[in-house]
Amino acid sequence: MCNFYSCIVDRKLNILDAIELDDSHETIITNLKLKDNKLKDRDIVRLEITPDIEKLTKKFDKKIWTYKVDEEKTLPDWYTKNEKKIQSKIFDRIHDVICQKYILVDKEIENSTNRISICKNATIGQLYHNIGIMWWSSQVKEMWESSQVGIMRGSSQVGIMWGSSQVGIMWGSSQVGIMRESSQVGIMREFSQVKEMRGSSQVGIMRGSSQVKEMWESSQVKEMWESSQVKEMWESSQVKEMWESSQVKEMRGSSQVTTYNDPKNIKKQNGGNTVIIDRSGDKVGDKVKVKIG
Repeated sequence: MCNFYSCIVDRKLNILDAIELDDSHETIITNLKLKDNKLKDRDIVRLEITPDIEKLTKKFDKKIWTYKVDEEKTLPDWYTKNEKKIQSKIFDRIHDVICQKYILVDKEIENSTNRISICKNATIGQLYHNIGIMWWSSQVKEMWESSQVGIMRGSSQVGIMWGSSQVGIMWGSSQVGIMRESSQVGIMREFSQVKEMRGSSQVGIMRGSSQVKEMWESSQVKEMWESSQVKEMWESSQVKEMWESSQVKEMRGSSQVTTYNDPKNIKKQNGGNTVIIDRSGDKVGDKVKVKIG
């Protein structure tokens, strides 16, 4: 996986990127139809220039950025002879364009149609594109049309996610208000919450008192840890594992719970053959109690 900021330099010393789409060298190569079919004396060199997000501020500081070259043992002569010039051109672009358009630090804006690579201590009213990383107390009130967040850390929040929106990882006390139409969350940790999930929404892992209030239309939760709760699950919803006082209030339409540990509270189950494996109070070597509902 490529990191922000990814770019490519060619023989003419042009700096090429696809920052408006993602941080992938492959996207740059595909978009610009570049030839990448040789290693020796190759025509392009892949580069990654990554900031220390902890030290990132409104004021540009070249010292906090790490410059990395891919496959540096096979660099062509044209690159090594011009490396200082190439670095200067790249940092000029980062200062003049990337930091102005694709990085939000300590800012508040009403809306954004651009892809935001890094959002740190910033607030966006409406987002019509993607966010790579949300850091500290950043907030997005609404995400529209397949918008995505790669990583949410600290107390970052998203109010509403619409139209196949996705969150890769949620850390700290991150929250998502509503997720609709095939929305997905990869991992939720430490008090993370999702209020509603609709339209085949999915959560990969929920840890640390994470909660989902409602899950509709084939929604799924793979694992729930530490007092996690699901209030309602509809239409073939599934929970694979529930640990430490986890609760499901209602499950409909062939819903399933595979295992649960510690005190349980499954109030209602409708439809399908629900199999519950009661692991509460088990000791090593105990037989598993199976209840088929």
